[in-house]
Amino acid sequence: MFLTDALRLQPGMSVAFVGAGGKSAALACLVREGEGRHPVVITTTTKIGREQSALAGTHIVVQRREDLEHLALALGAVGGVLVTGPSTDSETKWRGPDPGLLQVLAQMVSRAGGILGIEADGARGSSLKVPAAHEPDIPGFVDVVSPIVGIDVLGTTLQADKVHRPEDLGRFLGIRPTDPIEVEHVVRVLTSAQGSLKGVPASAEIRLLINKAANFEALERAAVIARQALGTQRVQSVLAGNLLSPDAVERSWGRPAAVVLAAGGSTRLAGPKPLLTFRGQPLIRYAVDAALGAGLSPLVVVLGHAGADVRRALEGTPARFVDNLHWKDGQSSSLRMGLAAVQAGTEGVVFFLADMPFVSAATVGRLVERHSETLGSIVAPAGGGRRGNPVLFDRRTFGALQGLTGDTGGRAVFDRFDVQEVPTDVQELMDVDDPADVDRLRSLE
Repeated sequence: MFLTDALRLQPGMSVAFVGAGGKSAALACLVREGEGRHPVVITTTTKIGREQSALAGTHIVVQRREDLEHLALALGAVGGVLVTGPSTDSETKWRGPDPGLLQVLAQMVSRAGGILGIEADGARGSSLKVPAAHEPDIPGFVDVVSPIVGIDVLGTTLQADKVHRPEDLGRFLGIRPTDPIEVEHVVRVLTSAQGSLKGVPASAEIRLLINKAANFEALERAAVIARQALGTQRVQSVLAGNLLSPDAVERSWGRPAAVVLAAGGSTRLAGPKPLLTFRGQPLIRYAVDAALGAGLSPLVVVLGHAGADVRRALEGTPARFVDNLHWKDGQSSSLRMGLAAVQAGTEGVVFFLADMPFVSAATVGRLVERHSETLGSIVAPAGGGRRGNPVLFDRRTFGALQGLTGDTGGRAVFDRFDVQEVPTDVQELMDVDDPADVDRLRSLE
């Protein structure tokens, strides 16, 4: 997938890259991906080498506000635009624009529907660093901050050439020059307020980027880093891949949430569907157990009809409950309420029905894995020639889901987004809608 898409960048947004292991490559990636899609402007708040003028097709040097008039003409330039201040006294580097000019630059790029990429500290080509006292210099207006690390630093030592300012990193981690750098060290740097999260504006999303993950082994190691880093709530997602590849990002991990819809009136049955028992437990426990087994969090159950009884049936689980007082208005009201309860901080939501006794954590895990590989808008299980539930909806669909009304569910937006399918045993798709389904279920006990 494109880096631009994995960072969730939309026209008008800005991103600052910090850390080590690929900041210049990330800027070049944004430029490459912007061709034919949107204008891309790249710059720095520190200094960049003169050779980095090649990162973009056009280079504009600004010292006064009037110099930015050239940018208006160049925004549609092939190969993007690099904007810097004048060269340093030694003339080996370009300075970043003055802060006031940078603010104006950001406004111009946003109005033009472009994307602004900013290199906000230096690392001299290394793969891991902790910021010095004066670093980083992240503008307060940025929408996304992406701390970068090169995964090739794992297993090396401070004595190798992979670390910028090794003495500083050694003090930060409390390790000796000959100690190997391990996953826990990288995670500590990436998730510390004195490390890669230093100076990040409170309003910015944080999306970590693990670069140089060019093979299966490296991606597996990146996955371990991601699982630990996502334990820090401030981190929105963790990306892994090779910025030199046309498809720069191989994986994008977030914290998928779960919503179990259990508010309906079950009018075609003698009692509430979520409380029908199968093999000794209420049907709703199967959905909840599948969500928990797949590691989804938070897990929200939307209650309505027989809400108190359903709540009691889930005692002892970590489920959170929301009460839909308008459940008679149809499934869309429960869907909207559940989504509102979990959407902050999540990259996707898996919606479960409360009457699916054969749904498995393994299938849910495959939905999540496919989403991490593609960031597909909708990922659904399929078997026997049909799609079923549960369904994972990416965050780009949330607006459409919140606009649903009446007795409609998420399938009402399938024709508005791409839908990816994950093969599943057809039995897992069984739900319970009428007395005939109940009889069939009883025959399987």
